[in-house]
Amino acid sequence: MGSGSAHHSPPALSRTPSVASKMAVAACLPISDDTPAAAAAAAASMALVPLPNPNGRFSCAATCNAWLDCGRHRCQDPCHGGNCKPCQLVPSRVVWCPCGSTLASELLDEARASCLDPVPVCGGVCGRLLSCELHKCQRSCHVGPCSPCEAEEVVSCRCGFNERHFPCRDVALVAKLARLGRWHNGNAGGSSATAYGTGTGAGGGHKKPRDAVMRAPRSGVVLSNATVGGVGAVPGSRCRDARGVGVGGGGVVGFKQHVPDPALRVDEDGVVYYLCDRPCRRRLRCSNHRCTRLCCPWSSTEGAMLARMQFVGSLDGPTEAEPGQGPGHMCLRVCNKPLNCGNHNCSKFCHLDACGPCTIVRQQPVACFCGATVIPAPVVCGTEPPPCSRVCTVPRECGHPHAAWHTCHFGPCPPCVALTERWCAGRHELRRSVPCSQTLITCGRPCGKPLPCGVHACIKKCHAGPCLTPEQQRRADAAAAAGEPAPCDQPCGAKRRRCEHRCQQPCHPGSACPNERCQEKITVACACGRLHRKEVCMLGGGPGTPEVLALETQLRKRTVECDAECAAAARLRGMAEAFGIDTPRRRAPFPDRLLLFAREQPVVASRVERRMLALLSDPAADGVNLPKMPAQHRAFVHDLATTYHLVSQSFDPEPHR
Repeated sequence: MGSGSAHHSPPALSRTPSVASKMAVAACLPISDDTPAAAAAAAASMALVPLPNPNGRFSCAATCNAWLDCGRHRCQDPCHGGNCKPCQLVPSRVVWCPCGSTLASELLDEARASCLDPVPVCGGVCGRLLSCELHKCQRSCHVGPCSPCEAEEVVSCRCGFNERHFPCRDVALVAKLARLGRWHNGNAGGSSATAYGTGTGAGGGHKKPRDAVMRAPRSGVVLSNATVGGVGAVPGSRCRDARGVGVGGGGVVGFKQHVPDPALRVDEDGVVYYLCDRPCRRRLRCSNHRCTRLCCPWSSTEGAMLARMQFVGSLDGPTEAEPGQGPGHMCLRVCNKPLNCGNHNCSKFCHLDACGPCTIVRQQPVACFCGATVIPAPVVCGTEPPPCSRVCTVPRECGHPHAAWHTCHFGPCPPCVALTERWCAGRHELRRSVPCSQTLITCGRPCGKPLPCGVHACIKKCHAGPCLTPEQQRRADAAAAAGEPAPCDQPCGAKRRRCEHRCQQPCHPGSACPNERCQEKITVACACGRLHRKEVCMLGGGPGTPEVLALETQLRKRTVECDAECAAAARLRGMAEAFGIDTPRRRAPFPDRLLLFAREQPVVASRVERRMLALLSDPAADGVNLPKMPAQHRAFVHDLATTYHLVSQSFDPEPHR
């Protein structure tokens, strides 16, 4: 209680002040007499409410509980300074019924004599404004506080996409508590919910919320925040408690203390809202991440534009999102991408543009590899080493000196280009003018190394490494362990006894070729040689009896019967000989693609054809090597070799194929 307050003691009911009154009075004593600032700081540490003109005193927000001027009721206002309000139940002050529509004198047969006499009611609709300050009481005229508002209000969520119904009294109470600084979005601070409850019993100054059920004594009135304000009183017998805590009127008339729905919140403009479960999922300002906040205030199109155009919110405020997201769709994640220096990462907030060069300054000089050229410190991190014109000083493993153009550098040296001699992979020939770095060379000839069977040689082209596959080598080792020759995968190739063909059975070292008929294809011609036909040889096989040998002789002399065209061709040849006409031999035509290439590349076509004709004219030659050439030229070589009945094959990887 403030300085100068007058507390009247009752003349007939004098009692010792209650413990709560002593506590309230003690809490309202001056806290600090030094300076107003020190007093305010001390009051803030005790969570007290400063008075309009404190002068070093503060309000504890508990019920005043001092005797009123009537001497029968106590003040139900929160702790205050100055004198208490006069008793509003004195007959001279109760002129109207509680709803204010009818004079009290018209409702009473006998005038009230004291403040303990019952207040008359008119029976009409109360019509008083409820605590929500939006709706009016629909009960009949009554004494005491009105019932809580039972209406519902539609409250929009923070993002504006959803709505929900809340009790009107909760919405109004939360807005009032927020104006008083007692509602911190989901949590009522201090005893605000008690101070602004819906009709709790007066007296006692209880600070903890509790269910207050007040029984009616034989005499007394209900004193609450509403009755002190002049609403009215409940008639009854004399007060049974000297503190004026009892309520009258018979029966239970108190209300349960009410705490508003914790889902309700209030923004900075005093608008009540709630949080829905709709995720935002809009892109943040960095455009790399999305908003993870539920019921985001910037999820709408207008809110997203506002969040991008200007700063919204506080960096210190809660964002209700995962770490790294700030208010106003700001992205507070660190970029952390590696910079161009390769030693540090970007420390900026997440962004779309390039990170930029590293800005860290190093106090160490930067030199070339040999150390002849130096950039003195300080230098920016990521500075490239200076160029050096000296010849590289790193010795090569091959022993060749570096070329003059091979200057000082970091990293491995380029391949050595000094010309030297190299044997091919199969050691068939020694090639000259080969770059030192080219270690594998193939000549294109068959390998020729003997195989484990002892009969054949490797027919692969010149190659490095073993001639046998791992599976073939395993079989060869098993055969060698058993003391037997290991057959290879090539055909036998031995000459047959009764025909000019060779055995086509798989390699069978140590055993004779099977005695069976030859299945090779042979060409059988007519007598004039114009017609040709492919037939099976069918020689060999069976016992060598005279009958079988005679049959094989007939098979060797078999021909194709000439047709009418053969007879016509014979007549033409006879007429040409009779008249002395020379008939030229007809040459097989070339494919169109060979003719087209020869027309476009005549020099290359003539050179390749001369090499092939030379190979065909030399019986001792087994092949010819051509230089590396493009893919189009190689295709011409393969097609021309097929026309001349030759076998061609490409070697070495690109681009040296």
